[in-house]
Amino acid sequence: MADSFYSHDKKYYKNQHHSYSNRKKSKCFVETHTIAGVGENLSGNIPLTITVLPGAPQTIFEDFTDNHNKTLLQLTVPLKELPITVTIQSRRTNRPITATIPTGVTRIFQVEDFESLTASTASPNPGFFSVFIKKTFCICCNDRNDSCDEYYHEYDHNC
Repeated sequence: MADSFYSHDKKYYKNQHHSYSNRKKSKCFVETHTIAGVGENLSGNIPLTITVLPGAPQTIFEDFTDNHNKTLLQLTVPLKELPITVTIQSRRTNRPITATIPTGVTRIFQVEDFESLTASTASPNPGFFSVFIKKTFCICCNDRNDSCDEYYHEYDHNC
């Protein structure tokens, strides 16, 4: 388990005053969520088609948890579609990743502590693009069903 993590642009460190026996009771699980399409006789990274309405950016995916994660995003704008602008927000920074994906192009991003994906089109008509998202994250809990927060404290230079 890591000694630190980020949550809402703040760095947290593992409390050192807990005994080894308390830490030993903690259980950590690594899980993966996949956002994908389906298809007959298909396997692998099957994308999900998303409609992007004109006018304003729309949120495609948003993570409301504080779990540390690493996320792979595969984004494709099909032929005959206009470019789509995407914004990827991470909890580790206030500066999002913004990219315009041209027609017929696939972009792949790997992000730590992924928080949200938004998309927009400059077209007056709806646009389409395909997404495949694989998010691997860690959840740690202890045997007493206490909140995991007791094992962490906000980063403070006076610690």
